[in-house]
This record gives sequence, C-alpha cells and structure tokens, in this order.
Amino acid sequence: IPACPTYTSATKCAADTRCQWLAGSSDCVRRCESYNTTACGIDTRCELQSIISSGQRAGHYTMACRTQCGIQYATSAASVCNANTNCMYDNELSQCVKSCARYNIDEYPSITEAAVDALCLSMDVCTIEDDGLCKKGCGYRYSTPAACSYDDWCWWDATRTTCTKQCTVIP
Repeated sequence: IPACPTYTSATKCAADTRCQWLAGSSDCVRRCESYNTTACGIDTRCELQSIISSGQRAGHYTMACRTQCGIQYATSAASVCNANTNCMYDNELSQCVKSCARYNIDEYPSITEAAVDALCLSMDVCTIEDDGLCKKGCGYRYSTPAACSYDDWCWWDATRTTCTKQCTVIP
C-alpha cells in the first residue's frame, strides 16, 4: 500500500487501518495483516502464522500474515506477549517467540511431521503431548497444585514442588 510511507505523523498513519506507526521511529509502514498469504514474505517484519485461536478446520489451521512475535512485542511485558495465543515469552531468551502450538505441519508445509516434532522439541519449553500436539510443558504451564491438577496431561510433584507430565500406566 503505497500510502503508508507518505504519512508523516502517527495520527495520520493510525487513521489508515492498513498502516501502523513504528514505535521509536518516524516511519509509517504497512500492517502485516494487510498482506495476503502470497505477498506476506516480501516484508521481513511479517510471517505466515497458523491462527491458533481460531482452532482447526478440517484438521488444519487458517494461515494469515502477522507481525513476528519478537518484533510485535519487542518492548512489551511478558504478560502482553503471552496474551497472544500465537506467541509466548521465553524467559531464557528474554524475548517473545512463536508459541509451541505453532510448531505444526500447517506452519511448516515443506517438511515432514517428524521434522516439525523435532523443531518443537528443540524449544526447551515445548513438548509433544500424547495427542500429538506441540504444547508448553506442564512445568511451564502451571505453577500451582490446583492449576496443575485440572490438566489430564499433568500432575503435581509435591517432592519437587513442580507440575510435571502425567505418567501413563502400562497394562
């Protein structure tokens, strides 16, 4: 959208829903959300994301162009990052990153499901649950016994005072 760079004030930029003012600069740029899935990759701030909050339809997530988590929440608190289901705050990296749920075949259509699982497991906070989905590990999801006990995949380890993955009984 050629108009965005011509706006010289944050007010004029914000008045155009296709544009956004970059914090800490004097630049008005096109919103990633205004790109279609084909053109999304031309802007390095943007990436195709599986829209986790919409759930799956016919076994697949809807894909849409969005601002990368690390860019969108670069100056935000962890809680603001974590409020977006497509993003999560990584305490070790001290930055907002893609959520565990986004390690799915829709987000990585050119590699095998096993390779997607390996990417999931390469993130310290992520694990593959018995349902085959990449999720935050129990210890990262819950910090209290009450919250942990409501999740069938997790149990509270009183000795270590942490929530951990539920063991399954072998018949």
